[in-house]
Amino acid sequence: MTLKIQDNKVIAQEQKIDRKIIIAIISIAIIGILSETALNIAYSLLMNEFGMSASVIQWLTTGYLLILAILIPIYSFLVKSLKQKYYFKRELLFLQLEHFFALLLGIFLCY
Repeated sequence: MTLKIQDNKVIAQEQKIDRKIIIAIISIAIIGILSETALNIAYSLLMNEFGMSASVIQWLTTGYLLILAILIPIYSFLVKSLKQKYYFKRELLFLQLEHFFALLLGIFLCY
């Protein structure tokens, strides 16, 4: 909702939100929740696979969640400041970078 001043009166204007955007936001939120839940469930598997203690796996999870906590406000800023087409392209770029860092982390944990 935006406010507009006209003839010394404040007029509220409704803004429509596209359904596709709402569906995309909801699906991304669900995927985020599922990935965090899957990560927490996989503690014992990760401990056995990499031969690490639970505290190390918990620190890795904490780092992952901290990165999410940093990136979510950045995404919000990008939505407000950029056109959606460019935002979507940058979002895909960030997603690829996150996967690249996850690959490096996997390589790091193997050594």
